[in-house]
Amino acid sequence: MKTPTSAKRTAHRLAAVLAIAFAFAATGAWAADWTVSENTTLTEDTTVDALTVDSGVTLDLNGYKLYCTSLAGSGTITSTDADLTTPGGTCSKVSPSQAYNKTVVDNLFNDNTTYRTDDDSRLALRTSQANQKLPLRVDYDFGDGNGKVVDKYKIYTGNSKRAPKAWTLYGSNSAYGSDGEDGWTKIDERTSVTDWENKSSGSPADSRTYTCDNTTAYRYYRLKVTDHNGNEYFEMVQLEYFCATPGELHVNVASGTADWPASITFSGNVKVVKEGAGTLESSDDMNINAPVLVIAGGTVKCAKVMRLAQTSGKSVDVTVAEGGTLYSGGILAIGCGGTATLTVNGGTVYSGGQLRVGNNGSSTATLNLNSGTVEVKNDQNCGLPTAGSGVLNLNGGTLKTRRLFCNSAGNGTLNFNGGTLKANARDTNAGGLIHSVVTVNVNAPGGTIDSGNLAITVGAAIDGTGAMRFKGGSSVTLSGASNYTGGTTVELGTKIITSNETAENTILGNLAVDGKTKTEDENDIVVFQYGSDLTDPDDLANVTLENCGAGSKKKISDNQILVDFVAPAWELDADHLTWSSLVAKYGAPASDARVIIKSDTAYTLTIDQDATIGELVFTGSGSVTLAVNSGCTLAKTGSGTALWSLDNASTGTISVNAGTLKVNSVTGTGTSQTIRVKGGATFDLNGKSDVNANVILEEGAVFTNTGSALGYNKDQIVSLTLDGDATVNVAAELGLIAPSSAPTSLALGSHTLTLAGSSTFRFTNTTITGDGAIALTGSCTVVIPNYSSSGGAGCTLTVGSGTTLNMGGGGNLSVKNFTNNGTIGALAGTLTVTGTLTSGNAIKNLTLADGATIKATGTAQVVSTTFSASGAITVDASEIDAQDLKAAGTAGIDVLTVPAAFDTSGVTWNVAEAAIVGTRAKWKTDGTTKTLYIAQPTGQMVIFR
Repeated sequence: MKTPTSAKRTAHRLAAVLAIAFAFAATGAWAADWTVSENTTLTEDTTVDALTVDSGVTLDLNGYKLYCTSLAGSGTITSTDADLTTPGGTCSKVSPSQAYNKTVVDNLFNDNTTYRTDDDSRLALRTSQANQKLPLRVDYDFGDGNGKVVDKYKIYTGNSKRAPKAWTLYGSNSAYGSDGEDGWTKIDERTSVTDWENKSSGSPADSRTYTCDNTTAYRYYRLKVTDHNGNEYFEMVQLEYFCATPGELHVNVASGTADWPASITFSGNVKVVKEGAGTLESSDDMNINAPVLVIAGGTVKCAKVMRLAQTSGKSVDVTVAEGGTLYSGGILAIGCGGTATLTVNGGTVYSGGQLRVGNNGSSTATLNLNSGTVEVKNDQNCGLPTAGSGVLNLNGGTLKTRRLFCNSAGNGTLNFNGGTLKANARDTNAGGLIHSVVTVNVNAPGGTIDSGNLAITVGAAIDGTGAMRFKGGSSVTLSGASNYTGGTTVELGTKIITSNETAENTILGNLAVDGKTKTEDENDIVVFQYGSDLTDPDDLANVTLENCGAGSKKKISDNQILVDFVAPAWELDADHLTWSSLVAKYGAPASDARVIIKSDTAYTLTIDQDATIGELVFTGSGSVTLAVNSGCTLAKTGSGTALWSLDNASTGTISVNAGTLKVNSVTGTGTSQTIRVKGGATFDLNGKSDVNANVILEEGAVFTNTGSALGYNKDQIVSLTLDGDATVNVAAELGLIAPSSAPTSLALGSHTLTLAGSSTFRFTNTTITGDGAIALTGSCTVVIPNYSSSGGAGCTLTVGSGTTLNMGGGGNLSVKNFTNNGTIGALAGTLTVTGTLTSGNAIKNLTLADGATIKATGTAQVVSTTFSASGAITVDASEIDAQDLKAAGTAGIDVLTVPAAFDTSGVTWNVAEAAIVGTRAKWKTDGTTKTLYIAQPTGQMVIFR
């Protein structure tokens, strides 16, 4: 990526004005805005602000990188590798060292199986019994993490009658060594190749080069020869692979939104990378036909239908990386005529309609969910597909949907490889969560079905060698003839029902009941029930209990297996006071588990390694304190409320990812503990003072106090930082108050902190930084008491109707823009406005900085004690019209009333957007106060004394 000097940038801007667009591409220069108006080929990496490709024009990236912030036009962006050495070229040669050594050949191929080679090895692909030895498979491994996009290959042979006649080229990222074709993707196929030349000994071998339409990087490649040209011998002297380097188009939307270029055509070996935290958005449908799209950050979004590989014959590969989001307001169709693959690596995919993996009879589609979340919001289906061929690989992460379905014309396959399928709404249609027409495989990593506390049905048969876990509460009815052999785990609270004899016998053979995510005491939990008789106590022999408390029992009653469950608890003792020691004793809990800590003696539990759980509950007569070591994180993920005993000596991080973290008790000293609150989660002080933590609120997070009011003399929070728009719900009094009234900080960044509720929020000795906004809503009161020396001149403060701003005790607050629709209470300190002051209720002490604006609204801003202003102040009269001025007459419209002692001579008052030309700001006095007003000229002289 080029970083131009100032002089170079200026020169290129001038060139842009002169519309010499070709020069930018030819030199790899930096241009502000580049319009490509004739066919152009890049010769080096290039950076522009905005790119437009005219209709009918092709921009060839030629294997280089092009960086821009916006993209428009209706031309074609392609990438070729006409020069096989730059940027593409040979990436491997497989050749013989002893082409006519029959002993070597027989040793290599006498078992008619795959021959594998490293890059430096040599092959002698020749056999005297070709008809018996074919098919012959030659595999090549580029190495871990070193996948290559092979788009050409070359075969050499020395004898026309020994040459290959028919073969297929495959690629794979997982199936190296597999004798079958599972896991291998067909890249190219040739039949009846008979035009080889016969070469004499010592002459160069004859060769043929073949191009294939491949844009996917594979680690493994296989050439499978199925026929030769008639001689008893088979001979292939050398095999050569050519690997294309894709041209990369990087679109960086750092913030805000940019339009998706729906009309631009992508072809060839192009990789489009969406970077930055902003959104690439279409207000209509979005058709993605770029061969490769990587969402490395932010969001790619459309309001309606999103189609991947809309055009027949197109091949599209889309990857959503960690931190990236793919959002469709309507149907998300993967494969709409072409071949499409969507891979999710830790990001988020959202569909407001159906998710169709393979949308019609000519499409082939794959969804690889490796980690992260895919959510289908619409209450219809997640279609595997309506027609065509669709494969859904749940390798990790969670797919949330109403159902998986494919109609009679479709060919849908679901592969469980470690991921989770979760119901987000009950499906009332026949077939349930997984319809019987879907082929379901569970492989060694296993799979999970989460009912989401809904009564669901699985109509499809589940087959394979892996294990299944069922969770989420309510009931899961298995009506398919399942025959997987890896065993079944059922989490307590989830009822499994099966009436199919095959499914019954297979699943019952290895059944485990897992109680680590539940806390019900002495409840009968239905684990399994059947349509056939269940009376033999031996049927319980293969049922094991995992993470269930002592005294839990299994039994048979009314043709069902029940568990009398006693909630397990982790007991603290002198030898088990750290998280690592408890995990070693009881086993690692699930990320959503509710862990009960029991202690009848006062102990401190130290989190000495990262721990992620759903909820943590302390029981017993002893007082338990929670300490988090530096560098360690304890994450709460469950949706419920967890009571925590906090130790201020902790220096690590407590992360609240969901539900509510409620402070139970506080001990120790220190101010280094951090509490990070994710969106949708809540941190509750619960009336406990002396927490002394640093609180970080992410987008949508809530900080509150639902306990007793804490008051101005109680230590509470050291710092409050916004990583997104967040809310403080002032249910009871709380604030930023550090020990001994030490400095505190509010870091807004560019975000908005909403103060809601009906009580009081206090700033003490607080520095406010950032250019974001503080918005007071509801009827809460903000108090800036003594000791306050607040800064943050870039901050915007908005006081909502019914809200009070109170700056008692000499506090000072400097803001950029101040809008007052509420009440200004005690204001012993000074409110300094460096931006716009909107008129409202009385203010006790007010300072307008040079360049500030006071807005004329028809109600004067009243300063009752002191007032100061300096430099040029603007009176914004945009809300005053000619009729208002005329009705006011010579008395004018009051803007600001200040004490009479204020010296008006050092300030320039400029009226902006006045309704009458020549309107001026004037002062009048009654001896006690001075009032700034604006009025229309009358032609009369008015003298003020």
